[in-house]
Formats: sequence, C-alpha cells, structure tokens
Amino acid sequence: MTRAFPLICCAATVGILLLIVGRDYPLVGHDFAYFVPRLLDTDLHLRLNGLGVQWYTPSFGGGLPAFANPQHMQYSPLQALLFATTPWFAVAATIAIATGVGYWSMYLLLSQTLGLAPSASIIGAVGLAANGFSIEHAIVGHVGFLLFPLVSTMLHALTRPQGRPIENACVIALCAALMLHQGGALILVLCSGTLVLALQVLQVAGRPAINWASLVGILARAAADDRSVRLEDRRGPGVDGPLSSRVV
Repeated sequence: MTRAFPLICCAATVGILLLIVGRDYPLVGHDFAYFVPRLLDTDLHLRLNGLGVQWYTPSFGGGLPAFANPQHMQYSPLQALLFATTPWFAVAATIAIATGVGYWSMYLLLSQTLGLAPSASIIGAVGLAANGFSIEHAIVGHVGFLLFPLVSTMLHALTRPQGRPIENACVIALCAALMLHQGGALILVLCSGTLVLALQVLQVAGRPAINWASLVGILARAAADDRSVRLEDRRGPGVDGPLSSRVV
C-alpha cells in the first residue's frame, strides 16, 4: 500500500459525500430555508459593520435578538466562507473541510497512536468521517452538525503521545469553539459522550497508556481557553451595539 493511498481514500470519501448531499441540488434539505436567510443577513451585517457582534437584526419578525440565538453563526467557518462565495458552495466547502480533517485525524489516531494497519485505519477513518449520522444531518440541512467529524481531532489531541499539553489543549478548544459558534451546542454534548466512551475503550485496550493527569490538564486548559473566547464575545455592545445595523 502506497503512502498516497490514505490521501486518495480521503479525497474519494469527501467527493462521494458531497455528491450524496447535493444529489438533488437545487432542491436541498428543508432546514436550509431557516439557516441560509440568517447567514445572508449576518453577511450583510459584516459587510456594513465589520466584525462587530450582531446583537440584533431588524430582518426577521420585526426585529429579533441575533447573537443570543444558540444557532447564530456569525463567527463560524460557514459564515466566513460565505463572505467569499455563495451559500451552497460555503456549505459544500464546510462539509469538505470538516470531513477531510476528521478523516485524517482518525487515520493518525488509529495508525500512529494505536498502531493499527493502514487498511484498518482507513476503514475506521471512513466510518467516522462519512457515517449515516453526518450524512443525514447534512442532507436535511442541519448545518450545526456539519462539524461533527472534528470529534476525532479532539480525541487525537487528547491521546497523542507527541506534542505539548498546551498545544493539544489549544486544538481541543479551537474545535469546541468552532462547533459552538456554528450552532453546535448539541453536538458538543454528543462529542463529550463519544470522547468518554472512546477513552474507556483505549484504557481497556491498553494502548496507548493514557496519562490521566496530563489528560485532565489538557481538558482544563481547553475549557479555560474556550471560556475566555466566549467571555470576549459577550462583552457589552460598543459602537456595534443593539439596533446598530444599517439597512440599505
């Protein structure tokens, strides 16, 4: 098996997943009808007001809180991609990036950390990156679930023997922040359960030998980093305070 074969499988997995999700385009999942107008509204806010928090929006229901909505996505990867492309291509790019990163993280976890054969590692990576849970949520339009494959990145950061704890903590905090800011509060709960179960399996298997003290330190640092990000986002409104969005 050549070294390029895992990359070929990754590209094939991403491509097939995109074909499945977009097979009926432009007829797409019904939940896109909820998220796309709000993404476009936030895109307008960003173009007119810069990176300031969109506390309120006048575009829906005569005026509604925006950032207080758990499914508000102003600081998500999807919103950033929308700034440079169309809504559907932004969704497709988010799926591709999350799937590719999740696939490769799981492959490294299985092949390097657990020492499995390349073929077994590829099968496990494909199962994580392109399972029915992710595919069905993507088809329906649950964009808050698009970053679920990053759970393997968090697990890899928790268990990899190389790398300093602060680096692993930053990776976990970044993944958690991306999920949270893309309306993924629910998948953070699912990811927590997945990580607990996976760590138990690794402990029973005995490889790698888990340094629980280091693991707790990584999680504590990650929680502190993520909390500092959320506190920064929740500072009181300044020049971009409530009802400051300009309407053209």
